[in-house]
Amino acid sequence: MKRAGLSAIGKSWLSNRAAEECASLPWLVVAVLALASTLAIALPFGAGRWREAREFADPGRYPGLGSAFVALAREGGDWKIENGALERGGVAPALLEASGWTVLAGGSIEGAPSTATLAIAPDSLSIYHPRNDWLLRSAWTPFEGFDSGALRDAASDRLRLAALIEGLLWTAAAARLPSDLSVMVLLLAVQYLFFTGVLALFLSLAALRVKPAADAPRAKPAPLKAFKVVAAVVSGPAFLVGLAGLLFPSASAALLWLAFSLLAGARVVMVYAVRYRTAAAAS
Repeated sequence: MKRAGLSAIGKSWLSNRAAEECASLPWLVVAVLALASTLAIALPFGAGRWREAREFADPGRYPGLGSAFVALAREGGDWKIENGALERGGVAPALLEASGWTVLAGGSIEGAPSTATLAIAPDSLSIYHPRNDWLLRSAWTPFEGFDSGALRDAASDRLRLAALIEGLLWTAAAARLPSDLSVMVLLLAVQYLFFTGVLALFLSLAALRVKPAADAPRAKPAPLKAFKVVAAVVSGPAFLVGLAGLLFPSASAALLWLAFSLLAGARVVMVYAVRYRTAAAAS
């Protein structure tokens, strides 16, 4: 059988004949296509997570935070971030108050404080503001090398301090982005493979739905070839859903996956129906 070209993949989104040609696609192409489809579905989820990080890294969500950092610079004593942990030296107050903010030097936030709170705990940086009811927390690992001296230097210049705070907020909000996105893509890949595997099995069973002639052997299901066909035809819905998720950021993850499932399932049913009618006519 002549192997299908890459053009057959695009045609398979609308053409049933082209879809059947995709049964001869090389497995490397199928693997790349499955990965591309998974990434397309994950793209709107990743973009949403990025927007969320940008939103919670906005200094405007934490009015007066600059005063808290100035108080920490002046009265918080000496400290540094080393080996992913906070190391404090000398004697310094454990609790500071500044412009409506509570600064916990060496302590952590417990529950939901009634006042805006900045906490530099031994293992993490935490920032909470009751107006937003949002706790921004990050391990110290991304802040390696940051210390009280750098904060004191920045505290003497308003612009430098503003830039430093913006950098701290973004680092804290985005610290988990790589791991979160990796887990998200992995979970979607598992869902995609399970879903397409079920569709491929369903498509391969079309051969068993028709009774063969008396002198002809019954056609055997070919789930691996069916998987190649399914991977090709569902890539269209995957790319379409990914694009829709970017154009409509408010669309929920559940709605996007449901849209992909319905579109992909309907497309495979079309291929199944044509395969069934063709087999019936041949018998």
